Amino acid sequence: WNECGFTLYIPAGALLPTETCPVAVKAIIAGRFILPKRTELVSAFYAISASRKLRKKVKTELQHCLLLENEAQTKHLHFIKAHQTNPGLPYHFELQPGGEFMVNTRYAALWQSEFSTEAIVRAQPYPDDESGSDNEGTGNGSENSTEEGDQNQEDNQNTDEVT
Repeated sequence: WNECGFTLYIPAGALLPTETCPVAVKAIIAGRFILPKRTELVSAFYAISASRKLRKKVKTELQHCLLLENEAQTKHLHFIKAHQTNPGLPYHFELQPGGEFMVNTRYAALWQSEFSTEAIVRAQPYPDDESGSDNEGTGNGSENSTEEGDQNQEDNQNTDEVT
């Protein structure tokens, strides 16, 4: 999966020696996705599924498109996740706590026990914030949508199409 921008690390003890666990990963670049407010997508979407729950958290690494040159830039990056239960509806992503965003690499890591569809976003600072404080995409402002074609009119949400 490295050529698709995804790496999975499974620690010892996540499975019993007699167990196997097929994992499927699908890189997605377009679809019906609603991102958290005041964020912009900086990676592909990855739909990850496993045939069973693992006994320990695993480390997933996703590739993003930013060159991070200092620690301050890492504060604005976040993992997002969505669990799709109805194939006809758009994926609604939520910010996830944690994640390791490192300088001088285009990969970010997240330890997790559950798989879903996930990606990386950069939170946009508030335009009226003149104090210089760090507002890290707390969910205020407009939502972004990567839905192809018509935007979801039924939700009456302020959405932007991301291509």
